[in-house]
Amino acid sequence: MNASMGEQIKIYFGKNSRIFFNEKKYISIILSTVLMTLMIGMVTGSEMFAQYSATRNGAFALVCACIWIGIFNSIQSICKERATIKEEKRNNGLDLMAYTLAHVLFDAIICFCEALLVTLIIFLLKKNNIQGESSFPTITILK
Repeated sequence: MNASMGEQIKIYFGKNSRIFFNEKKYISIILSTVLMTLMIGMVTGSEMFAQYSATRNGAFALVCACIWIGIFNSIQSICKERATIKEEKRNNGLDLMAYTLAHVLFDAIICFCEALLVTLIIFLLKKNNIQGESSFPTITILK
């Protein structure tokens, strides 16, 4: 391959995005994010953002679910790409740092989109309980 680190990052970032759209992984990500957020939003009850303890418990549940799904997705990606990484390193001079950075950048974009989706869903489910802009900083963006 003999490409610079920046070129390799672009190549592997493009590969990640092609795989993401061609295999329609966005559908499963959107569905899992929406379902998880709706379930947690319904389980937390009507007191979220109205009482501190309910808000704390709901936020904890959301964070735990997001971490769990993130770890699960990472493990799947690592296991799936293991053979490819070995072959690319052996045959094409893969720079592992470039490969890792490409994955990190792509996953950061996915995480940002998921965070926006979770924020929007929670806001729509619990908007009646939110009192004032200071209790939920993203309200000013969504208004």
